[in-house]
Amino acid sequence: MSSRAIVWMLAQMHLFFGALVLAVPLFVLMIELVGVYTGDERYDDMAHEFMKISLTGFSITAIFGGSLALALFMLYPDFMGYMMHVFGAQVLVYASMFFFESFFLYVYYYG
Repeated sequence: MSSRAIVWMLAQMHLFFGALVLAVPLFVLMIELVGVYTGDERYDDMAHEFMKISLTGFSITAIFGGSLALALFMLYPDFMGYMMHVFGAQVLVYASMFFFESFFLYVYYYG
């Protein structure tokens, strides 16, 4: 298997699950707002069930993202050195936003 195919597969799976992880909490927010507006407890239960999907997807996304980063640094070290030089600060912001989102997802789910 070529290095391009490995990186492509990992990047594609990371994007698929990343989209799920970003979309489900927004959907849960809308469900919660409908539940607050109508006063129906079923919406709260449904939002909580949907969040289970997001937590599982979040773990899978992290696995694919870490694998993608490892593959990029191992297979394309010169390119990744250049990208880190150009986007080094933004990578730290992205990583911190990842941890903030995971914190709030787990607080919502277990709180």
